[in-house]
Amino acid sequence: MPGPPPKRSSQRRRRNKTAPTTKAIAAREVLGPKLTGRHSAAARRFWEALRRSGQAQFFEPSDWAAAELVVAAIDTFIKKPSAMMLASINSAMSNLLVTEGDRRRVRLELERPDETQPDDASEIAKLDEYRRRIRSS
Repeated sequence: MPGPPPKRSSQRRRRNKTAPTTKAIAAREVLGPKLTGRHSAAARRFWEALRRSGQAQFFEPSDWAAAELVVAAIDTFIKKPSAMMLASINSAMSNLLVTEGDRRRVRLELERPDETQPDDASEIAKLDEYRRRIRSS
């Protein structure tokens, strides 16, 4: 979808029907593989950010292979910067849905997990037990 990215679904006020937006909770744990080899600090930061990003839950092995090519391109760009290389890197990052605008264009919204919500049923059971104790005292 060319042009500016659409607003988040919660900010839209349209009455006509639009394509549904996929909402995903950003992951709490690291999802991607570790980066191997020697790379520049910028390339390592990009890789780690991508591994921790919410969209990583949708990545397939081919996406991680494409991300490795981006890391190699970043390393090359660091050694010898050029506008053409930067444009290629930005295009490849866009294909990986790295920015908020890229994700909105494909109707994917990431939401941060609510830190106040317990992670599993055992935590809920502990809270229920705690509430029972308070009520009975």
